[in-house]
Amino acid sequence: SIPLRPLALGIDNEEDRYDSYIAAGIGNIGSIFFDAGTAKINSENFQSTFHAKHLRQKQQNSLRQQSNTEIAYNATYLLDKHDIIGGISFDRNAVVHYGGLGDTILNDAHKDSLFHRYNNFDIHLGYANVLTEGTTFTYAPTIKYGFYSDNRGALEHNIGVNIPLKY
Repeated sequence: SIPLRPLALGIDNEEDRYDSYIAAGIGNIGSIFFDAGTAKINSENFQSTFHAKHLRQKQQNSLRQQSNTEIAYNATYLLDKHDIIGGISFDRNAVVHYGGLGDTILNDAHKDSLFHRYNNFDIHLGYANVLTEGTTFTYAPTIKYGFYSDNRGALEHNIGVNIPLKY
């Protein structure tokens, strides 16, 4: 057998050329797709990302349809010894539950009872120490608030606290 040998590679000094993008398309089942993101909203002491996505599918002459929309923004403010981290996101999903009725029902008489739309909203804020040489204790507490609702009257609020400590 021949032993594995390391491969000598040169140093890659090229910057990442794809820190922002847009993708869009249409499909054969009435699909519409859009996806975009950027990480260019930055400065010396600030880093952030933005992402948006939408997908819709609707089959002709059928109640089969669904859609999903997501929007998120995350940011980090860099201090000398700490980072302040935050973000906000929103998701909206909709689906027609067509199962059980068959695909022969082509009118909208039952669509209201089959249609389900739900929304999620999240916001988070955190604080973390910067890892430097000699750092032996790290911490990164975050707090998160979330909200859920749908068109059927469901409503939920939640608060989460995360306090990771490492020594």
